[in-house]
Amino acid sequence: MKKKFLAIILCLVFLMAQTSILVSAVTEDKGYTYDEASKAYTVTTAKGLLAVAAEINTGKIDRHVVLAADIDLDGETWTPIGTADSPYSGIFDGGNFTISNLTHEANEKVGSALIAVATAGCTVKNLKMTNISTKDKSWVSAVIGYTKDAAALDQYVTVENVHIRKAQLVATATYGYAGGIIGEIGGRLTKINNCSVVA
Repeated sequence: MKKKFLAIILCLVFLMAQTSILVSAVTEDKGYTYDEASKAYTVTTAKGLLAVAAEINTGKIDRHVVLAADIDLDGETWTPIGTADSPYSGIFDGGNFTISNLTHEANEKVGSALIAVATAGCTVKNLKMTNISTKDKSWVSAVIGYTKDAAALDQYVTVENVHIRKAQLVATATYGYAGGIIGEIGGRLTKINNCSVVA
């Protein structure tokens, strides 16, 4: 009887351990959450921001990003959001948090910034950035590399309440464009409000 009881106890302990492992795997923190109704990612870690950027670059260019914590990208390889073929049109709300140590270097004029290419409807707001280093042939910035018009000229690309400190921004082409907030304004409807740069 004692042996049977002991065997049952051991089985229960084993099952509880397996359940605990399963729950841990299911609830592992990805560093972001996604709300389908608002099409918004809420980001809390560097790992989360990297994952969200990669997901947006699969063609989900109208999704929004909301920071819920400071993000330190030190030691991470950043891939900018948006491309010339799929420019970003979502809202990136920094929530007055800081992105630090974003580093990106290219040599193809693909855009080196937080957002490589943005188009109508894109807004970047309430964001602080520090220790930024970006480099490309052109379209170099801390925030947006290049703004591009959409087919319908009824929405702006907007950057507001964004403040950059300690940035190194390098355009290597003879006629390359680099700027603190936007590298090159190609879109006619572009607004910059209440922003500052120390680069």
